Amino acid sequence: NLVIIRYNHTDPELAQKVASALADVFIKNNVDRLESGTSKAAEDLAQEIAKYQEQTKKKQQDIFTYAKMYELPLTDTPASNLRQQRVSTYSSQLLEAENKKRSLQAEYDAAKNATDPLAVPELQKDERIIQLRQKISDLKDKETGLLQKYTPEWPEVQQVQAQIRSLEAELKKAPAEVMASMKAKADAAANQLSGLQKAYTTESGLTAQQTKNVIELASMRADLAKIGRAHV
Repeated sequence: NLVIIRYNHTDPELAQKVASALADVFIKNNVDRLESGTSKAAEDLAQEIAKYQEQTKKKQQDIFTYAKMYELPLTDTPASNLRQQRVSTYSSQLLEAENKKRSLQAEYDAAKNATDPLAVPELQKDERIIQLRQKISDLKDKETGLLQKYTPEWPEVQQVQAQIRSLEAELKKAPAEVMASMKAKADAAANQLSGLQKAYTTESGLTAQQTKNVIELASMRADLAKIGRAHV
């Protein structure tokens, strides 16, 4: 706004000086008033910024504490959810353990219920049984060759026959030993499956509770976002 200052005096020069002095005072007062208003506004803004920073810091600390307490991810990326990863891992291991246990138990049951255990594929594949059969076969071939030259009473023939009897007795016991090993493997697989089932159940239950905790954490993050929008 335009301001006109007039001062009358018999001395024109003095009148000019007084008018100039009044103008200087007016200008100074006006500047002081503007600066005072600016300073107040800056002070108010600084206080608002400090208040926002304090609220944000507190809310962020609350979120961190809550997430740490309930083992929740601090970010929304799938890789950050360790508990969900554990559940997924247990699920895969559980499926693998179930298949392994079922297969080993079926093999053991088949061998146990077989009329001739040595006819069971798993026993036929046993390395020790294979070696015993091969030795017996080789000795019988040797026996046959000797009997073409000598009588059964010939010492070397009797020695070979004794070896054959010893190996056949060992072969007769072999299925029971192999089946005992098969049962031990089936039992170990069953124990592993039981342990994984318990671990999976525990983690799954915690994950269900975690879902509720995640919802609460999301609400806290929404509150933090509101603080930010309120100060934009």
